Amino acid sequence: MSKLWCGATAAWINYAVCVLLFALGPFAMATPDGASTATKTTTAGASASVDVADDSGAPPAQQLQTPSAAKPRAIESAGKIGIGVKVSSLGMGFEAAIPVMSRANIRAGFNMFNYDRTLSQDGVSYEGKLNFRSSEAYFDWFPFGGSFHLSPGVVLYNGNKITANASVPPTQTFSFNGQDYASDANNPLTGDAKLDFKRVDPAFVLGWGNLAPRGRKHWSIPVEFGAVYQNVPRLLLNFSGSACDAGGGNCQAVAGDASFQSNLQAERNKLNHDLAPFKFYPIISIGFGYKF
Repeated sequence: MSKLWCGATAAWINYAVCVLLFALGPFAMATPDGASTATKTTTAGASASVDVADDSGAPPAQQLQTPSAAKPRAIESAGKIGIGVKVSSLGMGFEAAIPVMSRANIRAGFNMFNYDRTLSQDGVSYEGKLNFRSSEAYFDWFPFGGSFHLSPGVVLYNGNKITANASVPPTQTFSFNGQDYASDANNPLTGDAKLDFKRVDPAFVLGWGNLAPRGRKHWSIPVEFGAVYQNVPRLLLNFSGSACDAGGGNCQAVAGDASFQSNLQAERNKLNHDLAPFKFYPIISIGFGYKF
C-alpha cells in the first residue's frame, strides 16, 4: 500500500511540474539571464525532488496505475455441505444441502416411517399398516439473508401407502351404506383395503434454519411448515366370504350379491369423499443439522 501511495504522489508531482513549466515557459524566454538561471535552478530542484519521490522502488507502470475495482466476493461456504436429521409428518428423515448462491441452497433427503394399528368401523375390524417412504428436493431461498426461508420443491418419490386386512367375526353384525348384515358362521367375511398416492408431487414449505449456514456457523435447528399436493388419494376396498341378513338368515356369497356390492360401492365413495381434504398433506418438521 505504501509503494502504491508513493507512486501516486510522484505521478501527481510530475504532473504539477509539467503544468508549471508549460505555464512559465513564455515568461522564462523573456526574462534576463539571471532570472532564467534562477528558474533553471528551481526547475532542477523540482526535478531533484521528483527524483527523490520516485525513488520508491515501485515500477513506473504501477505508479501511474489506478487501484482496480474489488473482485466480487465468492459465495460464502462454497464447496461446503450440511447434513441433518429430522422428525416430520413424513416420518424420520435424513437430508443434505449445499449452497448454490449467496442466499440459496439446494436440499434433498428421504423419509421413512412404519406404524401398525387395529381399528373398527361399522362392525368391521381393520388391521392397518402404515408404510411411509418418500424422497424430496427443495430450493431454499433466504430472502432476508437470515434463517427464514421459502422453499418450493418436489416429492420425487411418494411411496407412502396404507394397507389393511379386514375381517368380521362369525355371526357378528356390520353395516355398509346403512344396511345391516351378519357375517356367515361357516364362511365369515374377510377383505382388504389399500390407500395409494401419486408417485411425484409438488411441495412448498417455509420455516427457519439453514442446513448450510454461512460463515463460521456449523450447527442449525431447522423448523418448517408446509404441504404436499398429492391429489386425492384413492381407497380400494374389497370383500370376500358370505354375508347374511341382520337376523342371520339368507346367507350368500358377497361376490355374487348385487345388493351387497352396491352398498359396498356406496361405502367406498363415502370413504373416498372423506379423504378429499388430504389432497394437501401437511408437513411439519424439526431437525438438527451440521455443516462440514
